[in-house]
Amino acid sequence: MPTAFQRVIGVDVASDKIDVSDSDVKIKGTMPNTAAAIRKLLMSKIQDRQHTLVICEATGGYEHVLVDAAHEFGVPVAVANPRQVRDFAKGHGFLEKSDIIDARIICRFGRDVEVHLAPQRTPEEKQHQALVRRRSQLLDLISQEQNRLGQTADSVARKMIQDMLSCLKSQLKLADKHLQDLLAERAKHDPRVEILSLIHISEPTRPY
Repeated sequence: MPTAFQRVIGVDVASDKIDVSDSDVKIKGTMPNTAAAIRKLLMSKIQDRQHTLVICEATGGYEHVLVDAAHEFGVPVAVANPRQVRDFAKGHGFLEKSDIIDARIICRFGRDVEVHLAPQRTPEEKQHQALVRRRSQLLDLISQEQNRLGQTADSVARKMIQDMLSCLKSQLKLADKHLQDLLAERAKHDPRVEILSLIHISEPTRPY
C-alpha cells in the first residue's frame, strides 16, 4: 500500500554520516551524522512537516540521532527493517550497492510500502539504550584487551594491559549498577520493565 505522505526522504545511516534521497529532489547528498548537522542541513529545510516522511533503516543505534532530531522538529519518521528493504530492492531489480543507491531505495520503499512511525523515546529510554550500548562496547574492549594480554610477554606491556582491564571491568560494574537502578526506577511506573530487568540480569557476559 503506497504511503499517505506527499514527500518521502530516504536516509542511509552510517556511524559518521548519512546519505539523503528526497522524493522532491530538494535535499540530497551526504552530511555528518550529528545532531547539529541533521538539524541544520535536513530538518530545518523541511517546510511541510506534516506531510513529509523521513525514513531510514535500523542500524543498531546509529539511527537514533536522526530519529530524535525528526521528533524534535515534529517530522514523521519511520525506521524500517533492513531485511524488508533488501527484499524490496531485489524485487525491483536493484542489485548494486552504494550509500547513495541505498538512500534512493529507502526513499522508494517509504513511498511504496506502508510503514509504522517510530515512537518518540523518553529520556529514560534514551539513557537505557545508551547504557546498554556502552555495556556492549565495554565487553568488546575487555575481550580485545584479554586477547592482547595472552599475546604479550613483556612485563611492562602486560602491566599496562592489566591496568586497562581493571579500569574497563570497573566501568562495566558501574554500567551494570546504573542499568539496574534505572530499570528499578522505571519498573515503579511500568510493570513491563520488569521483563527488561530479568533479561539484563540473566544476559550472559563474555568470559574474561
